[in-house]
Order: sequence, then C-alpha cells, then structure tokens
Amino acid sequence: MTSFKIGMSLAKSELNSPGFVKFLSVDSIGGAFTIALSDCRAEGLLDKINISLIWTDDKCDSRLGPEAQYELIDNENVDVIIGSLCSRVTLISSVYASYKNVLLLSSSSSDVKLDDKNVYNNLVRPGVPSYYTIGDTIARIMDNFNWRRMAMVTLELGGCEFSLSSINRVFLERNDLLLSDRIILGVNSGENDIKEALKRISERARIIYVCLTTDQLRSLFHLTKILNMDETEYVFLFFMAFPSNFIKTPWGSEVDDQPNAQEIKNAYESLLFISLSSLAGPYVDYFLGEVPKQTAKSPFFISDYQDMNRTASIYSIFAYDTTYFLCHLLNESVENNRDVHDIEWMISQSKNRYVTGRFGRIELDSNADRLPGYWVWRYNREKSEFQHWLNVSLTKGLGNTTLVKEQNYLPWMTKDGLPVRDTPLCGFRGEKCEQETTDSSKVLIPIASTLVAIIVISISLSIFIYFRRKKIEFEIRQKVWKIDMNDVQIMNKATHSVMSSMKSFKSNISDIFRSTEDGIGENQIYTKIGLYKSLTVAIKSVAVSGPNISFHMNRLKELKEMKEMNHGNLNSFIGLSITPTRIYILWKYCSKGSLQDILENGDIQLDSFFKTSLISDLAAGMNFLHSSILKFHGHLTSSCCLIDSRWSLKISWYGCHDLEALLLKEALKEEDRGDYEIFKKFLWFPPEILKECCQDFKQLSLPLGSKEADVYAFGLILSEILYRGLPFFMTYLSPKEIVAKVIENSNPPFRPTCPKDFQSNEEGHKIEELMKECWNENPEDRPSFSKISKNIRGFSSGKTQNLMDIMIKKLEKYANNLEEIVETRTNELVEEKKKTDSLLYRMLPPTIADRLKRGQIIEAEMYDSATIFFSDVVGFTALSSESSPIEIVNLLNDLYTLFDGILNLYDVYKVETIGDAYMVVSGIPSRNDLQHVVEISNVALHLLESVLTFEVRHKPGLKLNLRIGIHTGPCAAGVVGLKMPRYCLFGDTVNTASRMESTGEPLKIHMSSYCKQTLETVAQGNYEIKLRGNINVKGKGEITTYWLINKTT
Repeated sequence: MTSFKIGMSLAKSELNSPGFVKFLSVDSIGGAFTIALSDCRAEGLLDKINISLIWTDDKCDSRLGPEAQYELIDNENVDVIIGSLCSRVTLISSVYASYKNVLLLSSSSSDVKLDDKNVYNNLVRPGVPSYYTIGDTIARIMDNFNWRRMAMVTLELGGCEFSLSSINRVFLERNDLLLSDRIILGVNSGENDIKEALKRISERARIIYVCLTTDQLRSLFHLTKILNMDETEYVFLFFMAFPSNFIKTPWGSEVDDQPNAQEIKNAYESLLFISLSSLAGPYVDYFLGEVPKQTAKSPFFISDYQDMNRTASIYSIFAYDTTYFLCHLLNESVENNRDVHDIEWMISQSKNRYVTGRFGRIELDSNADRLPGYWVWRYNREKSEFQHWLNVSLTKGLGNTTLVKEQNYLPWMTKDGLPVRDTPLCGFRGEKCEQETTDSSKVLIPIASTLVAIIVISISLSIFIYFRRKKIEFEIRQKVWKIDMNDVQIMNKATHSVMSSMKSFKSNISDIFRSTEDGIGENQIYTKIGLYKSLTVAIKSVAVSGPNISFHMNRLKELKEMKEMNHGNLNSFIGLSITPTRIYILWKYCSKGSLQDILENGDIQLDSFFKTSLISDLAAGMNFLHSSILKFHGHLTSSCCLIDSRWSLKISWYGCHDLEALLLKEALKEEDRGDYEIFKKFLWFPPEILKECCQDFKQLSLPLGSKEADVYAFGLILSEILYRGLPFFMTYLSPKEIVAKVIENSNPPFRPTCPKDFQSNEEGHKIEELMKECWNENPEDRPSFSKISKNIRGFSSGKTQNLMDIMIKKLEKYANNLEEIVETRTNELVEEKKKTDSLLYRMLPPTIADRLKRGQIIEAEMYDSATIFFSDVVGFTALSSESSPIEIVNLLNDLYTLFDGILNLYDVYKVETIGDAYMVVSGIPSRNDLQHVVEISNVALHLLESVLTFEVRHKPGLKLNLRIGIHTGPCAAGVVGLKMPRYCLFGDTVNTASRMESTGEPLKIHMSSYCKQTLETVAQGNYEIKLRGNINVKGKGEITTYWLINKTT
C-alpha cells in the first residue's frame, strides 16, 4: 500500500465572516470531500492507496491563509493540498507550494490571474471553471444560430469585468464576430439610463449581452415591452454561473399577484440564461442534503448545517469533483511508479483529459483548468418558467464532438419560426428595403456584366497558368544546381571527422570517395573539402564514361527541388559539377562527421536523452523527405546521417540514386575491392528489395528503394544507436553472409540481436519496440514516418534539458582548457548579469532601468494625475528604544515583506522606505487614467487590515498602530544621482500626502478633499468615506479632510 497525506486548506465560517466565505466554508461543503473519497474506494481507485486527511482553517485571509498552507507543507509534510477555496489565498500560497514541489488542487479559485501557468505551474483546477471560458461559450451559441454581431450593456464591477474581458478576447481573436456597441452602466443607473441604452442599442444590434443587477434586469425587460423590443426581433444573453430560483422565475414572486402577471412574464421570452451545467435537479438536491451529514463526521466534526437542517452550498459539487479527480491522479502515479512530487508529470497527467464522475464529465484543458459544460435556459410559455434548453460543450474534441445540443424543444416566436436574425432584413434603419426598380434594362445590365467578368477572369486565369508553367520550365532548364569547379577552392588537405574515427571512414564507401588525383596513398580514404562562395562544402566525385546519367525533365525537377529544400534535419545540397570524366557532388560540410563516426567512437558516452535526440532528428528529416517531390531516400544508412557543429543530425545523399549506382559500378570494377566493402552497402536494405537485386551475387545492382525500405533502414539505424555497433555486429558474419540470411524466409526473420551485456531503461524498451516494428517482414505493417515522429515525441516527456546542454556536458570533453574556462566565465557573467538586473529592477522601475542600461538620459517626466500613499508606525521611536537593533531590523523586514507581498496584487509602485515610513504611488511610472486612486485606496485598506493580525516576533501580543495618509494630484518623477541613483517623486502632491499621514490618527486612513472627490468620481459610491472636518496643515492652512473607512462593494 502507498500512503498519501492530503492537506486541506479550508475556511471555517464565523459570525462576522463575509457572505461569500460562508458560501464556500467547510461548514457548507466539507462532507463533499469525504463522499468523493468513499466513491473512489467503491470504484477501486484507492485499492493500493492509503489516504490520511488533515485540514486547517485558512480563514479565507490573504495573510493567514498562506501561513496555514505553509504549516501543512513544512510541518505536516503533506503530499498534496486541496485548497484554498478563496482565490486571494491561492494567488499567494501556490507560489510557495510550487517551490516545495507540492501539487495544489483548487475547487473554487476562479480568479483569471490564476490562468497564468507560467507563475502558477503547480496548480490544477478541476472545480469551478475560470471566467475565461464564458467568451468561448457565447461564441459557440452565436455560431450555432449564425449570429455574427452582438452588443453589450453591462456594469464594470466584479464578475461583469471578468466576463467582459473574456468576451472581448474572443471577439478580438475572431475576425468573423463583431462587437457593434458596448454601454457601461453604474450600479445606481435607473430606468432612464437603461431606456437610453436600449434606444441606442436598437440601432446597432439584435443580439445583446447584459450583465446587470437583478433589479436593473427587471427594469430592462419592463422597458423592452414599452419600446416594442420583443422576442420576435431581439435576444438578450445573461450569465449566472449557478442555477437558482432567480433563473427559473427572474420576475420575482410578487408578480403572480398582479393582474397582468402573464404579460410581465412573457416580456422575458427574449432572454437566454447561461449557467454551468449539471448543477440542478433531484440528484443534485439529494447530494446537497447528504453533504452536511458527512461534514458532521471525521475529519471535520462540524454539525452546524445538520443541526439547522440546512442543505450544502452548490460549491460542494466542485469540491467533490476536485477530490474525485485527485483520486485518479494518485492512482495513476502508483500504477506508473511516479513520485507525486514530480510536479511536471502530475500536471501533464492533468492536461487535456477527462474523467467521468457522479455529476458527469470532469474535463481539463491544456492549462490544467476545468473545461466546463454550460446550460442555456429559455422561457417556456406553457409552464410560465425558464427551462433547460441547450447544452453547450467546450470539450475541444476530447471524446465529444457535439458543441451545442438541444435538450428540450422550444419554438422561436419569429414570424418564420427561425432563430432571431442578428441584423434585420431591411437593416437597422430600413436602408436595405428601398423601392426596387422593375426596369428590365437595370436587371439585364448586372447579368451581362457578370458574364463578361466571368469570361475575362477565365481568359486571365488560363494565361496566368500558361506563363507560370513556362516560367517553371525555364527555371528548371536554368540548372540553378549547376556548379563550375573553377569556382571551388579545394583545401590543401583532406579532412577527417573531428572524432578521428578512421575505422568508420575505412569501412564506409557511401560517405567517402577514393582520390587518384593528388598522390595520396591509395588505401587512405577521406573526405575532401573546399570553399564555394565562402561556404565550406564536402566534395564527392564519381567517374563517368559515356552517357551514364540522363538529365531528363523529371530528373531536372528533382535536382531543382533538392537545391531548394530547406529543413533543419536535411543537409543542404549545394550542386553538381559535370566534367567529361567525373561528376562532383557538393554538400554542405558537417564538421562532426557521420553518425557512424559518433557511434564507433568509444570515448563518447551517449545517454538516453542524446540517443533520443538523434532519433528524433532522423525521423523529422525523413518525414519531411517522404512528403517532398523525391518521395523517399532510397539508400538510407548511418553514414548518410551527418552531425553538424551544433550536434544536429542532418540527412545527406538523398536524391542521388543514379550517382550511388555509379559508385557501386565503379567499386565492382576495382579488383582490390573485397566483398566486405561491396556487400556492406546492402545491409540496410529490406528483404523484399534484396530478393530483387541480390539473388545472383554475380549480377549485383543498386535497387531503387521505397518508403517502406526507408522505414526498414531506420529500424536498423535505431539498433546502431541503441547497441553502439553496425547492424548484425553480434552475429560475427560477413556482410555477404548477412545479406544471404536476410533473403532467406526464416522464422523468425533474421534481424539484429541485443548484446547480452546491454542494459536498457524504460525509454530504451520503447525504442526497441519501435525498432522491431520498423523492420517488420511485411512492408505494409511498417509504420509511416509521421507516426514514428509522433511516437518519438512521447519518449522524452517531462525532460526539459536541450541537446546543446547535454553535448556541452557529455561530448565537448575533448575541448581544450581555454574553451572550458571561457564557457565557465561566460555562464558566471550571465548569472551575475541576471542578479544585477534583478537588483536594478528592485531599485528602479523596469522601464527606467532598461533605458539606463542602454545609456539613455532619463529626463524628468510630469504626470497630470497620480495618487501617493504614506504610512508610518505610531510609537516606533519608543519601540526602538526598548528593542535591540537586530530586533528592529527583523521587525521591519517582517512588516515590509508582508506589505510587499500585498503590493504585488495591485497596480502600484513602491517608491521607498525610510525607517518605519513606507511610500507607494499609483499612476507613476505607468499611467492608468484615474484608476490610480482606486488602486491606492484598495492598497491602504488591505495594508491596514493586514497589520491588525501582524505579530511582532520579539514582543508577542504587541499590535502595531499604522497611520496612513493619501492624496491625489499632479507630480513629477525622475532619476536622481549617479552613485546609487534613485527614482524620486517631486511636487506639492508629495508634500500634501506626507502631511495627510503626519496629521492622521493610528489605524486610520487620512485622505485629502481632492482625493476623496476623485475616488467618488471613479468608484461611484463603492467606498465608505467619513468627514473628519477642518484641520490646520503646515504650509496649507486650514483644509477639509476625510477618513476612508472601507470598501462597500
């Protein structure tokens, strides 16, 4: 049995807890976790697993919550954490959990900031889906009814902002969708504002997305009847995540007592509600009733909901789904013998997959976030309530191709019974229905014009095709591949592979040629190199006598294609030079030699990663070659695979069958050329090819090859890479004997065998399986290179090192000491530069720092409006006198670490700290209109809340009294000084903000009159502000100031 300890970071509901905390609290949903574990045990998912649960109260607090999770990780040593239920906690704690390699699953943290998996790379969210998906859902619905334009009437608060952002993203990505208008209303906007909005929208759209308060929604549909904007022409979309009584009867219960009740209800026929799926029905109601019973048991022992006979929150369904999904992950980690702390593997197992739980599909996308299903609700006249109408799936093809499916039939109220049009037939102003003329000439003229246009286009297209064909033939006959050897500068000496593996060169004819022109001993085999147009090239030559090669049109096309081929794993064909006695073939020179050189050099240790990289390069190059005009290689061997200076494998000698045949013919004529070298060429050919060309060893000819033959040769090269030897080297037979045995119809077929001392890992076993599949006796059963490439991509899952890193460590050991020193010093310089940049970005804004690094002069800049924050600790001087310097340093470090973490959640910039004074600004250096006053107000409230629970390490029980002042106004900013330059703010706004702090009171936020006016303008009454009165401020005289109390919405 494998034991796992699961930590649960949940929030216990208190009397003073906000409403949403009570809705998400462990009191409301705790039993869902244990019900899910019971279901997992019943299904056998935990047969080999022993699970222990421990839960902690994170209070849904941005400071206490992360501390609770740190406790689970550091002291309780949990393997996995479920939680927090609150995004504000998850935003902070997930980073630490990632650092500790602890997987974090959240059932209800839906903040869009968590979508960034570059930061939150250990977070899996099988619960509440992100608001990010609502835009895709709207697009699916519009596609289903062929709607292409939409307008929006929304608030700019809370969930509306998230849905707006998602819809805007989709409409920007989709060129075929048009957002024709967007009207923003305030929470206090009344009927007159809504009426004006509807009048404006009626001239621009018929499909309208609304995000309003419930009272505003009722006012809107009251006005649609007055303005004759009924269900025959308009559709209103409204998103409410969780089905409730409001969705079924949005007009309210009091309507039933009114005489015109049915008329009021019918006004809602144009409304489509969108909610998450599977969250309503008797099955759900039963589950919500069972959850409190389980919450009263271990490990929670909370019976409040059971005692009050209350049902659980709808969020308990997502708690269940999260736990059920975790069961599958844990089961798979045990089955695959993987460590649960292998975050990359656990995350990869969570992406692009689904499991089926009690409430249907639990499907996650490529970000490991929940891909939800949605229900669309529509009004049913017969039942006088809204009914589940459509299912919208965002599965992206995972097991379900249906995107929009009708659940219950409800007719459209349009005249033709078809869905509402997004654009009226006559246009929004009737401009498309002007009186049509019946003049026959006006009918015939367009028809005649169309016919003429068709004739002209046809003639033009024929001319274009003709001349393009002539142009291609001209380019082919130009012979861009033809080279004059007078333009090639032959190097003074031949070169061997940098691996100095002469054994490889002497045993491989296809990658070298024998020179008889420069007096070098006739038994020395080498590669000649030269310079052609400043490019280092490898030169091969073959003797010709008479018309051995025919350059017909198809051959010319192939040579042109070879010249123009461009792929990272194909060696570049430079061209041919044809003389009466020899043909010279020029290829781009690869300095590391052939793959055979690498494999036969015993000094080079090849690990599984490097082997897989070579195999992947070879498969990619062959896949490209098979899709080209050449169709196949024809005589693929390990000596055709070259290694360049960057350790990339490049396939060479493709498209040269006629030249290779000449080389074989030349070799057969040489009396001193033995059977070993001749028959070695045939080792990589499959049995069906060998039976055609080698039945009579006295009449040898080079076969043409095929795609299936290339796959067979690929399988033999796999054996070379895996076993570090030529094909069949364990048989101790000569090449001629090997060819004869391959031709035989033996059972099993004669193939390379694995050395007895060979040790393989999991990856090696996969390569062996692929290798055997490639050399299958039946050519039709061999896989294609597209399938091979796909299989190889799965061999190295979870590995992040690249090939260059491996080669620097494993293959460049022959480099001299100077190269090693340069490499080491370069890496140290890069690391030091990163540290310097990181430190510089902490001292100065990144944009300013980058300009300083480029040597640019930083001019002081004037900002029309910004909000500045000052704070200090009341009684800090007295506290300092009672504490040691080290204790004061620790105190300030703890306090400012807390403050800095909070600042990361807002659009603000920390200017400086002097002792206990803390200065922050928003709107500088990044302008954000007037949003800066909202950002600073939120920061001030958040910091004040956090300091209430701050503990002084050396004085337990002592509470710090923070005094805060804020002011809004114009300000100048710039870099001051050459030694230790600082980004400073200047102006009366800075002085006034400082005066607000110094004249304030402990644990209060003191704000100026102008700051208060700006905040009310931007936030529209979302903050509680209290008048302080007139106070005397140094340098200002008597001014009116205010207290910022809290945020109301």
